[in-house]
Amino acid sequence: MQNAECRMQNSKQAAWRLAFCILHSAFCLGLIAGCGGKGKTHPVFGKVQFADGSPLRPNHPKGGKGKVIFELKLEGPAAVASRGEIQEDGTFTLSTFQPGDGAPEGTHKVLVVPPLDKDPLIDPKFQRFETSGLEFTVAPGKNEITITVEKAPPGTKSLFDEPPGKGK
Repeated sequence: MQNAECRMQNSKQAAWRLAFCILHSAFCLGLIAGCGGKGKTHPVFGKVQFADGSPLRPNHPKGGKGKVIFELKLEGPAAVASRGEIQEDGTFTLSTFQPGDGAPEGTHKVLVVPPLDKDPLIDPKFQRFETSGLEFTVAPGKNEITITVEKAPPGTKSLFDEPPGKGK
């Protein structure tokens, strides 16, 4: 009898945990989508290039493209991420909630993720919000943005070669 009571107790706790997780997720999505109009997006497109004007060509022979990621901080720990795949000519179009819908209004930190490769294409500092130094403001209407990155210095190791937690 005691075993049956333990199982009943555990299933009730599991049901409450599941309900809490569902409500918490719905609350967080509501914050992201509706807090201060942050759910409204504006078209954002542009190009990733080097200082000499040549485009970052992220296509790798083994497949995969690079990405640009914009992060807009909200109240507290919440943030909204918008991302775009870098095309062969270096261009990108951002998406947040739906393909090509753009990004919410505000000042975003930006990072660039090149495709995995044994030799880095860009300086690894551009692969982290904290070190990229890239910030762009998205305003109502169309936003055309040029992101200028630096080539990786010779002998630079990829961030992907570092053990987790050992970032620069």
